[in-house]
Amino acid sequence: MEVVGAMPEAAQNDLQGLEYAGYAKEGLGLNDEAAAYADRILAINDRYAAALNLKGVLAYKKEDKEEATEYFQKA
Repeated sequence: MEVVGAMPEAAQNDLQGLEYAGYAKEGLGLNDEAAAYADRILAINDRYAAALNLKGVLAYKKEDKEEATEYFQKA
């Protein structure tokens, strides 16, 4: 997360920066924060594959396999 925090503000708020932050949060077990990043991305681009995949990973971690499958298929 330190690397993400050190990125210029413009990079932190573009799709790829949000993606990196979301996956970093997920990797640290901060799943609600990761979901918030994925939601921000999908509000900008509802077909962004990495965000859809992250939502699938988070759903799978909650053992919601049906929702996870839907996100993975969309990704």
